[in-house]
Amino acid sequence: MNIRNIVAGFIGLFLLVGCAQMMAQQRVKEIQTKFLAARDVCKQRYEQGTYKTYTERTKCLNDSALQIAVEAEYPYLDLVVLGNAYRASLAKRIDDGFTNETDASLLQAQLGTLIAQEEQKRNALAIQVRSEQQRAQAASVYSVGSILQGMAVYQQSLQPRMPVTCIQTGNIVTCN
Repeated sequence: MNIRNIVAGFIGLFLLVGCAQMMAQQRVKEIQTKFLAARDVCKQRYEQGTYKTYTERTKCLNDSALQIAVEAEYPYLDLVVLGNAYRASLAKRIDDGFTNETDASLLQAQLGTLIAQEEQKRNALAIQVRSEQQRAQAASVYSVGSILQGMAVYQQSLQPRMPVTCIQTGNIVTCN
């Protein structure tokens, strides 16, 4: 298996892992199919000579990855952009002879791990924020209920009272 395919597959996996946490499984399969098809098109163009450099092939893959993420409404596009920028940087280093595909694959995998961790942190934070919002909303409903109850008591206190008539007969007082 070619190192380039491994790198492309890893990036595709990183993109899909994030989507998997945010969408139904069927949607994830559709996205995965789109990404793999785009990766294959970029690979074919590179092998056929349409793309002369690893940088050109990577740009093809990056453009596809971003488009797929946008269409999927992936919530962390900054992470996709970061992964794309890093992949483009590694591709340029390969083309310039400063690194090889094996080392670039390792570096890309390390970044993929960091991106996945960041995504997990963001997902956990989003869950926590939603939970706190629900608690605040429940407290607000309770508070509004208490206010309404207090207003009802106040309204009753404003109601005119029937006149009270008291009659004293000796030491006994009788009121109606």
